[in-house]
Amino acid sequence: MSPLDQGRLRRLSEKLLSPQVQVPEPAYSGEVLAKLNAEEVEQTIVDHVPGVRKFLFRDQPGQLSLRFMVSAYQEGWRAFKDTELHNHLLWLMRRIIHHGHEGGADAARHLGDVAEAFRDCQAVQARVVERVGLQLVGVANDFRGQAVRLAG
Repeated sequence: MSPLDQGRLRRLSEKLLSPQVQVPEPAYSGEVLAKLNAEEVEQTIVDHVPGVRKFLFRDQPGQLSLRFMVSAYQEGWRAFKDTELHNHLLWLMRRIIHHGHEGGADAARHLGDVAEAFRDCQAVQARVVERVGLQLVGVANDFRGQAVRLAG
């Protein structure tokens, strides 16, 4: 291997092991209180997600996804009640809604991803809420964020 290649590999190794590309400790701790009423939650979602009022849970007539999103913000998911995931997901859902309500960066994309997930089962909803919520608190990055961190 040439000295040029060795130097390149050394720099790459140093970069990959540096704190700049390591997953940080969670930037959040503790409970996230529900500071919005049902109407404010609904309006926040409607303002950011075109057509969300027509989204159906699993294509079932009368089962509006928006109603389930408001319920998840207020009370969490029935499927995770009495589990260790309940508060984790509830607090992440609240963070996502608050981020949208406050006009945070990429709020429409984040709320759109969550709204699409609410057309599917609670397991899918939970996975998307966790992914989006952890991105918002800086624990996880999307692909673009990972590439930017890696490139330095």
